[in-house]
Amino acid sequence: MPLILAGLVFAAVCGFALASNPSDAGAARAKIFGKTPNTPNPSCPGNCQVQARVTGFQKSVDGKRGIFRVKQTGHIVAWSVDLSRPNKRERNFFEDNLSSADFGSRPTARLSIIKKTDRQHYKLTKQTPVVELMSSLGQSPIFTLTDPLRVRSGEVVALTVPTWLPNFAHERVSRDNAWVGSRGSKKCEGEENLLEKSKPHQKVDSVRKYGCVYRGARLLYRAYFVPS
Repeated sequence: MPLILAGLVFAAVCGFALASNPSDAGAARAKIFGKTPNTPNPSCPGNCQVQARVTGFQKSVDGKRGIFRVKQTGHIVAWSVDLSRPNKRERNFFEDNLSSADFGSRPTARLSIIKKTDRQHYKLTKQTPVVELMSSLGQSPIFTLTDPLRVRSGEVVALTVPTWLPNFAHERVSRDNAWVGSRGSKKCEGEENLLEKSKPHQKVDSVRKYGCVYRGARLLYRAYFVPS
Protein backbone atom coordinates (compact mmCIF):
# COMPACT_ATOMS: atom_id res chain seq x y z
CA MET A 1 0.00 0.00 0.00
CA PRO A 2 1.39 3.44 -0.86
CA LEU A 3 2.29 5.62 2.10
CA ILE A 4 0.65 8.98 2.76
CA LEU A 5 3.11 11.69 3.69
CA ALA A 6 3.65 10.83 7.34
CA GLY A 7 6.25 12.87 8.61
CA LEU A 8 3.20 13.32 4.55
CA VAL A 9 -5.71 23.73 -18.99
CA PHE A 10 -7.87 26.46 -18.13
CA ALA A 11 -4.64 28.15 -17.16
CA ALA A 12 -4.84 31.59 -18.72
CA VAL A 13 -8.37 32.11 -17.44
CA CYS A 14 -7.23 31.39 -13.89
CA GLY A 15 -4.27 33.76 -13.88
CA PHE A 16 -1.32 31.63 -14.97
CA ALA A 17 0.07 30.03 -18.10
CA LEU A 18 1.99 26.78 -18.51
CA ALA A 19 5.41 27.48 -19.97
CA SER A 20 8.81 25.82 -20.33
CA ASN A 21 10.50 28.90 -18.89
CA PRO A 22 9.43 31.92 -16.84
CA SER A 23 8.45 35.02 -18.81
CA ASP A 24 11.35 36.78 -20.52
CA ALA A 25 10.59 39.98 -18.62
CA GLY A 26 11.46 38.42 -15.30
CA ALA A 27 13.71 35.48 -16.15
CA ALA A 28 16.92 37.45 -16.46
CA ARG A 29 16.65 38.86 -12.93
CA ALA A 30 14.82 36.02 -11.22
CA LYS A 31 16.11 34.43 -8.04
CA ILE A 32 14.89 30.85 -7.73
CA PHE A 33 13.70 29.92 -4.25
CA GLY A 34 14.20 26.18 -3.75
CA LYS A 35 17.00 25.73 -6.28
CA THR A 36 19.77 23.75 -4.59
CA PRO A 37 23.05 22.14 -5.72
CA ASN A 38 21.79 18.64 -4.96
CA THR A 39 18.12 18.01 -5.60
CA PRO A 40 16.80 14.46 -5.08
CA ASN A 41 14.19 12.82 -7.25
CA PRO A 42 10.65 12.46 -5.89
CA SER A 43 10.12 9.03 -4.32
CA CYS A 44 7.65 7.25 -6.62
CA PRO A 45 6.89 4.63 -7.76
CA GLY A 46 7.92 1.98 -5.24
CA ASN A 47 8.23 3.35 -1.71
CA CYS A 48 5.75 6.02 -2.72
CA GLN A 49 4.88 8.93 -0.46
CA VAL A 50 3.10 12.15 -1.35
CA GLN A 51 2.34 15.59 0.01
CA ALA A 52 -1.35 15.48 0.91
CA ARG A 53 -4.07 17.86 2.14
CA VAL A 54 -1.60 20.30 3.67
CA THR A 55 0.21 23.57 3.21
CA GLY A 56 3.92 23.21 3.82
CA PHE A 57 7.28 24.83 3.29
CA GLN A 58 10.83 23.53 3.29
CA LYS A 59 12.48 24.74 6.49
CA SER A 60 15.99 23.49 5.77
CA VAL A 61 17.96 21.84 2.96
CA ASP A 62 21.18 20.04 3.89
CA GLY A 63 21.32 22.16 7.04
CA LYS A 64 20.76 25.50 5.26
CA ARG A 65 17.70 27.32 6.55
CA GLY A 66 15.48 30.03 5.14
CA ILE A 67 15.66 29.07 1.46
CA PHE A 68 11.99 30.01 1.00
CA ARG A 69 12.06 33.16 3.14
CA VAL A 70 11.68 36.42 1.25
CA LYS A 71 14.53 38.85 1.99
CA GLN A 72 13.28 41.92 0.09
CA THR A 73 10.18 43.30 -1.60
CA GLY A 74 9.47 41.96 -5.06
CA HIS A 75 7.22 39.65 -7.06
CA ILE A 76 6.85 35.92 -7.55
CA VAL A 77 6.55 35.62 -11.33
CA ALA A 78 6.41 31.83 -11.70
CA TRP A 79 6.51 28.57 -9.78
CA SER A 80 7.31 24.94 -10.43
CA VAL A 81 7.13 21.43 -8.95
CA ASP A 82 9.09 18.23 -9.62
CA LEU A 83 6.61 15.40 -10.05
CA SER A 84 7.09 11.65 -10.05
CA ARG A 85 4.81 9.23 -11.90
CA PRO A 86 3.11 6.84 -9.42
CA ASN A 87 1.97 3.56 -10.90
CA LYS A 88 -1.70 2.79 -11.44
CA ARG A 89 -2.14 1.01 -8.08
CA GLU A 90 -0.58 3.94 -6.23
CA ARG A 91 -2.66 6.52 -8.11
CA ASN A 92 -5.84 4.59 -7.35
CA PHE A 93 -4.98 4.55 -3.65
CA PHE A 94 -4.35 8.30 -3.52
CA GLU A 95 -7.45 9.11 -5.56
CA ASP A 96 -9.65 6.91 -3.36
CA ASN A 97 -8.34 8.33 -0.07
CA LEU A 98 -7.39 11.95 -0.77
CA SER A 99 -10.19 13.48 -2.81
CA SER A 100 -11.57 16.95 -2.11
CA ALA A 101 -15.12 18.21 -2.45
CA ASP A 102 -13.81 21.31 -4.22
CA PHE A 103 -10.99 19.85 -6.30
CA GLY A 104 -11.84 16.20 -6.97
CA SER A 105 -9.39 13.32 -6.63
CA ARG A 106 -6.59 14.29 -9.00
CA PRO A 107 -3.21 15.76 -7.93
CA THR A 108 -3.49 19.52 -7.36
CA ALA A 109 -1.36 22.35 -5.99
CA ARG A 110 -1.08 26.09 -5.61
CA LEU A 111 1.68 28.41 -4.39
CA SER A 112 0.98 30.25 -1.12
CA ILE A 113 2.56 33.21 0.64
CA ILE A 114 2.48 33.06 4.44
CA LYS A 115 3.78 35.31 7.20
CA LYS A 116 4.76 34.26 10.70
CA THR A 117 2.64 35.75 13.50
CA ASP A 118 4.21 33.92 16.43
CA ARG A 119 6.34 30.84 17.08
CA GLN A 120 4.17 28.33 15.22
CA HIS A 121 1.39 30.36 13.60
CA TYR A 122 1.32 31.83 10.09
CA LYS A 123 -1.09 34.12 8.27
CA LEU A 124 -1.94 33.35 4.64
CA THR A 125 -1.46 36.61 2.75
CA LYS A 126 -2.02 35.51 -0.85
CA GLN A 127 -2.06 32.48 -3.14
CA THR A 128 -2.15 31.45 -6.78
CA PRO A 129 -5.04 29.60 -8.42
CA VAL A 130 -5.13 25.81 -7.99
CA VAL A 131 -3.57 23.76 -10.79
CA GLU A 132 -4.59 20.20 -11.66
CA LEU A 133 -1.43 18.21 -12.38
CA MET A 134 -2.43 14.73 -13.54
CA SER A 135 -1.24 15.45 -17.08
CA SER A 136 2.14 16.65 -15.74
CA LEU A 137 3.11 13.56 -13.74
CA GLY A 138 6.73 12.63 -14.35
CA GLN A 139 7.56 16.21 -15.37
CA SER A 140 8.66 19.52 -13.83
CA PRO A 141 6.10 22.02 -15.18
CA ILE A 142 6.67 25.75 -14.72
CA PHE A 143 3.68 28.04 -14.27
CA THR A 144 4.26 31.66 -15.25
CA LEU A 145 1.86 33.98 -13.43
CA THR A 146 -0.02 36.50 -15.54
CA ASP A 147 -0.69 38.35 -12.27
CA PRO A 148 2.58 38.06 -10.24
CA LEU A 149 2.35 37.87 -6.46
CA ARG A 150 3.80 40.85 -4.60
CA VAL A 151 5.82 39.67 -1.60
CA ARG A 152 7.61 41.45 1.21
CA SER A 153 10.59 40.78 3.43
CA GLY A 154 9.86 38.19 6.10
CA GLU A 155 7.17 36.33 4.18
CA VAL A 156 7.59 32.65 3.33
CA VAL A 157 6.81 30.90 0.05
CA ALA A 158 4.88 27.70 0.74
CA LEU A 159 3.13 25.03 -1.32
CA THR A 160 -0.52 24.12 -0.78
CA VAL A 161 -1.88 20.73 -1.83
CA PRO A 162 -5.71 20.45 -1.64
CA THR A 163 -5.65 16.76 -2.65
CA TRP A 164 -2.33 14.97 -3.17
CA LEU A 165 0.93 15.59 -5.00
CA PRO A 166 3.87 13.22 -5.74
CA ASN A 167 6.59 15.87 -5.28
CA PHE A 168 7.96 14.32 -2.10
CA ALA A 169 11.51 12.98 -1.70
CA HIS A 170 12.48 10.84 1.29
CA GLU A 171 14.88 8.19 0.01
CA ARG A 172 18.54 8.96 0.81
CA VAL A 173 17.54 12.36 2.23
CA SER A 174 19.32 13.25 5.49
CA ARG A 175 17.73 14.66 8.63
CA ASP A 176 19.40 17.97 7.80
CA ASN A 177 16.42 18.39 5.48
CA ALA A 178 13.14 19.35 7.16
CA TRP A 179 9.79 20.76 6.18
CA VAL A 180 6.92 22.26 8.18
CA GLY A 181 3.24 21.39 7.74
CA SER A 182 0.01 23.22 8.58
CA ARG A 183 -1.18 20.70 11.14
CA GLY A 184 -1.58 20.89 14.90
CA SER A 185 1.35 19.52 16.87
CA LYS A 186 -0.76 16.56 18.05
CA LYS A 187 -1.86 15.68 14.51
CA CYS A 188 1.49 15.14 12.81
CA GLU A 189 1.22 11.39 12.35
CA GLY A 190 -1.30 8.58 12.13
CA GLU A 191 -3.58 7.50 9.32
CA GLU A 192 -6.66 9.29 10.64
CA ASN A 193 -4.83 12.60 11.03
CA LEU A 194 -3.22 12.41 7.59
CA LEU A 195 -6.09 10.95 5.60
CA GLU A 196 -9.15 12.51 7.23
CA LYS A 197 -8.31 15.40 9.53
CA SER A 198 -5.55 17.21 7.65
CA LYS A 199 -6.64 20.33 5.76
CA PRO A 200 -4.58 22.77 3.71
CA HIS A 201 -4.37 26.47 4.61
CA GLN A 202 -6.45 28.20 1.90
CA LYS A 203 -8.43 31.07 3.41
CA VAL A 204 -6.59 34.32 2.73
CA ASP A 205 -5.97 36.44 5.86
CA SER A 206 -6.61 33.46 8.16
CA VAL A 207 -4.02 32.24 10.67
CA ARG A 208 -3.12 28.58 11.09
CA LYS A 209 -0.79 26.62 13.32
CA TYR A 210 2.17 25.02 11.57
CA GLY A 211 2.95 22.61 14.35
CA CYS A 212 4.54 19.67 12.52
CA VAL A 213 8.21 19.49 11.55
CA TYR A 214 9.13 16.49 9.39
CA ARG A 215 12.81 15.61 9.03
CA GLY A 216 14.54 13.56 6.38
CA ALA A 217 12.34 14.76 3.52
CA ARG A 218 12.12 17.37 0.75
CA LEU A 219 9.13 19.10 -0.81
CA LEU A 220 10.27 19.60 -4.40
CA TYR A 221 8.95 22.98 -5.50
CA ARG A 222 10.46 26.26 -6.63
CA ALA A 223 9.42 29.89 -6.96
CA TYR A 224 10.84 32.51 -9.31
CA PHE A 225 11.33 35.85 -7.52
CA VAL A 226 12.11 39.21 -9.10
CA PRO A 227 13.09 42.02 -6.70
CA SER A 228 11.46 45.42 -7.02
